[in-house]
Amino acid sequence: MRVLILIVCLLCIIGKSIAWDTGGKSSGGTTKIPILSDYSTASTTTPTNVGGLGWPIAANQTQSFKCVLATLQANAGSSVRYNLTGPNSPVFASWGLMRYYNLDAASFYLYTGFSTSAQTKLMTSGNMTTQQYQFIEGFIMNGANAGTIQLQGSTSAAYKSYVYTGSYCTVW
Repeated sequence: MRVLILIVCLLCIIGKSIAWDTGGKSSGGTTKIPILSDYSTASTTTPTNVGGLGWPIAANQTQSFKCVLATLQANAGSSVRYNLTGPNSPVFASWGLMRYYNLDAASFYLYTGFSTSAQTKLMTSGNMTTQQYQFIEGFIMNGANAGTIQLQGSTSAAYKSYVYTGSYCTVW
């Protein structure tokens, strides 16, 4: 019995460090991508790149990702809007925003495909002047075009919205 438990423990430890072969569809392993500096925007029309929260995706590669974002809106009439860009013609791309804005409330938004316009597929984070943790999770099966997945932001009104250093995305 002790030998079996030891073998299971060793397999768990080894399994965390092995990049599993998934037929060339996944990069294997996990990559954490931190925000490079505090991000702020007052643009209501043009999303801009959120400091460093972008990563490469190869042709025909499958990736999952999760972004953990510490945010604040400068005015109750504004909210961060997120945009996700990527290579043309993915086989499947779906992601969602989960936000927690007080102890009793949360909301979730789900989107598919990549946005090609400043006003489409923007995830509105909510009109709150309190600090929030927001999570964006997604799954991408890329097509024949390699490229970069990029998180962008804008604001819903002409007040600044912020994403703070310490925020990050994890890709696997």
